[in-house]
Amino acid sequence: MNQRLQDTSAVVVSRNTGALLMDCLGSLISEGVEEEKIVVVDPDSSDNTAELMRNRYPRACYLQLVENAGYAAAVNRGAALIEAEYMIISNGDVALRRGCLRFLVDEVEKDPSIAMAGPAVFSPAGDLMTRYSRTGIVRALLLEILPARVRGTWRRFEQKRESASGTSDVRFVEGCFLLVRTSIFDSVGGMDEGFLFFQEDADLCTRLRKIDRRILSVPSASITHVGGASLGKAEDLQSSSFLSSLVKFHERHGLRRAIWLARKLKLLLILKISMLKVLQVFPLRSAAIGRSLRGSGLALVSIRNLRSQWRAVHHDQIRDPLVSVVIPTCDRPDSLRLLLSDLARQTYSNIEVLVVDQESGALSRDVAAALSGDMRIKIIRSSIRNRSNAKNAGMRYAQGDLVLFCDDDIRVPPDFVQVHVRNHALPGIGGVSCRTLENGLPPVSTTQICRVTWYGEMIAGYQSDVRCYTGTLVGGNMSVRKEVFRRVGYFDPIYRGTSLFEEQDFSERLRHLGLRILFTNETAVTHLPQAGGNAERRRSDPAAYYRIFHHNETVFFLKNRNRFSLPFTICFCALRSIRQTLQHRLPLQKAFSIFGGVFEGFRSYYASLR
Repeated sequence: MNQRLQDTSAVVVSRNTGALLMDCLGSLISEGVEEEKIVVVDPDSSDNTAELMRNRYPRACYLQLVENAGYAAAVNRGAALIEAEYMIISNGDVALRRGCLRFLVDEVEKDPSIAMAGPAVFSPAGDLMTRYSRTGIVRALLLEILPARVRGTWRRFEQKRESASGTSDVRFVEGCFLLVRTSIFDSVGGMDEGFLFFQEDADLCTRLRKIDRRILSVPSASITHVGGASLGKAEDLQSSSFLSSLVKFHERHGLRRAIWLARKLKLLLILKISMLKVLQVFPLRSAAIGRSLRGSGLALVSIRNLRSQWRAVHHDQIRDPLVSVVIPTCDRPDSLRLLLSDLARQTYSNIEVLVVDQESGALSRDVAAALSGDMRIKIIRSSIRNRSNAKNAGMRYAQGDLVLFCDDDIRVPPDFVQVHVRNHALPGIGGVSCRTLENGLPPVSTTQICRVTWYGEMIAGYQSDVRCYTGTLVGGNMSVRKEVFRRVGYFDPIYRGTSLFEEQDFSERLRHLGLRILFTNETAVTHLPQAGGNAERRRSDPAAYYRIFHHNETVFFLKNRNRFSLPFTICFCALRSIRQTLQHRLPLQKAFSIFGGVFEGFRSYYASLR
């Protein structure tokens, strides 16, 4: 047997698919997965799945959840128990065909940049059902217009185009069955649990592509997928869930596009419902046409109420909530040691600390061991150097009701955590940041801080001594409720370098929900610039720093702001390129290099949407 097959585990999500699950597990074992390395996650089944597991596969791990929080949440629960190099994620109504797993593993191990691979998907009748995309706006709108009998045309066209090339790079593989490197899955934070049904697989694939990881389609590997076994025949539910999840996907990866899509879907669905009402008056052929319009009512309600439902964030007073402090770090043991010592002296004691180490892991572990005391500290290893991914990885393991993100180069006073907890008790608060002091920054007293202007200027002013509501969170210290984080979505790994504009992007989505961002002067943290940080990069290599800055700024505006402001932003970036070239006395050609970050931003953004 291939040694890699022996280092492969499986997470199988099954809800009310007991008989099909037995076939799925049997096919996994016949393909080389050991029974002890299979984790079955059961989100509140009402059938005899538990009894079947005890009788047929007693050595497999059977994890029965008390509620159905969605496919992504179930996968993450199972994946937390996986330590193998490769992980299979599968529905319970899937059966592997001969050689499937071997073909997938052989392809993935050819290149370390390959993060995920998916097989050809067939129906029980033998029809090819593989999908290669699920997020296109044009496709979504056409599906609402076209008759039901021609809606598979798009999929069939993609199948002919992709399958003709054999094994190939694709932008999407279906979550019903895929093979992924476990370390990569952990490093990007797993699946986004904000998706209840649909699009969680597309979101994961998109985030992987944003960090330059490859996704393969391997037609030589194949599975049989029954499809819809958990949702059953509830076509109305599937239609409305798909559309609301599609809008949610674009809110994470392109807020401006999501708003446009939601408006167009509302219009189309209103027209469809109007047609149904007309058919009630003129019933000729109404049955056939009505079937093609089925689900419109539920879908309209879903899209219409999406934002209002997300605004309904619970602000119940939780006595002494657990606070998860997430600290991304990368080879900074001295500053990390200082921050951990400050956290150990907090007046608020109900906290856990999650250190996400993007280096070897050994330094952080040694520091944590020396300072842990009574404080709960967990070290999370990340194989990817990306601050957004590091925060996402920490969030996945956070147990607290409140999540507090801290840079590893700050010092915090004893009341730091207490201030965050106290301010989240206020109604309508989505995020909180504290005043940040830094040597060389003059004190200011203004509310015009922490925002991005319409033309592209980033206003900092986080040393202000005025309490106010702001446009963005402060990256060095910011807290959100865990429930809010699920609704807003993960930090976007498309932002390069030290993820400039990452917190601004997150804040745009947060404010879109109607929530407010509070900047408080009740306490202040101290920023201690370190080697490799933004301050040093601006001094040592300003051309490279501002090139990345322009890349991130362009992506931010393409994702979140009105297109009318984009020409002004581009002009502002051009002026900044000239200014920085003159200020740092750089060769003239460096101005073109700095401005080139704008073009890279366009390329990154549109490549992520292909």
